[in-house]
Amino acid sequence: MTTTDKSSHLQAEIDRLAEGLGVEPTPVGLGLRKNDDLYVFVDDDGTYHYRYYERGKLVFDDAGNLDDVLYWYCAGVVGSLAGFGDRKDRFLFEYQVLSHYNPDWGTRMVRELATKFREWGNPQDVALLPDIGEPL
Repeated sequence: MTTTDKSSHLQAEIDRLAEGLGVEPTPVGLGLRKNDDLYVFVDDDGTYHYRYYERGKLVFDDAGNLDDVLYWYCAGVVGSLAGFGDRKDRFLFEYQVLSHYNPDWGTRMVRELATKFREWGNPQDVALLPDIGEPL
């Protein structure tokens, strides 16, 4: 599959997710870079990227496969939809919505958060995460 074909397929998948989530889809490609913006694209090597700039500086550039970038996109949107409030309710909401789109995504989010909580020195926060049927 060419980079152009991969980009077209990625755009179709993002459009599908955005429609289901009730948000405007992010256009695939680098386009004209702005100071604060999210970019989802396929590079010349065929690697998928989920990149964000803030105040003109690169904040992150996560690279992976198609499933990775769709997960990152969906998790980013769902995180913004979850809002603020009770963290346990927020994590459950995110888990449920991500699992709706891909059962592996909800589990992935919970595992990643559990790892981050431990790295940040907050292992007690693992108790706020939904039960995914495995020890965290």
